Amino acid sequence: MSLQRIPGLLTKSFLIWGILILACGAPATPQSVRVVTDSPDSSSVSSTATPVASSKPEQVFIQLTDPLDEPEFYCVDVPGAGAGVRLESALQAHTCKPLETAADELFTLHRPGEGQIYMAAYDLCVEAEEAAEGSSLSLQRCSDPENQLFFLDNDVIRLNGAVDSALCLAVDPALGIPTGGPSHLRRALTLENCETTERALMSWSVGLFDY
Repeated sequence: MSLQRIPGLLTKSFLIWGILILACGAPATPQSVRVVTDSPDSSSVSSTATPVASSKPEQVFIQLTDPLDEPEFYCVDVPGAGAGVRLESALQAHTCKPLETAADELFTLHRPGEGQIYMAAYDLCVEAEEAAEGSSLSLQRCSDPENQLFFLDNDVIRLNGAVDSALCLAVDPALGIPTGGPSHLRRALTLENCETTERALMSWSVGLFDY
């Protein structure tokens, strides 16, 4: 082939390639993949972001597993309700409430720190008065004392976040005291010896229940 024909062939080749590109369109530009986290209210995030769990912590009842003398069960509770709530009083075990009126019976575990029990309704944490048998519990400003640390060991709640702690959350063995309504009872809530306390008085179920 003569060298004089090469420029002409190259020109024709470029023309053919140009026609093909125009007919098929320009090469696609890679698009970023978008994923959605498993949180029901989360928005889409780019594939470079790390999906996170729901930002809304789960609120739960702390319910005595054995109903004892209360067929509607006992839940850890703040005395009073609504405008009459008594935040300065010791926590108690009280008849569990329907979810829509249970703001003073709903807790979040391990918030703001590991081992803490948080009540979002009042922005306070459960704290033992002292690490001793018979000690009451109340809601206090969330901080970092050992008396705000608890450990859920199967179905018992131990103080100080340790599996070998000797003090557990328990209800009074006496019959529930009526507080009004067809079936509203309360019992004192204290720390007791994990080894000598009757299991039914310190066995707890944690979750959301339909009362």
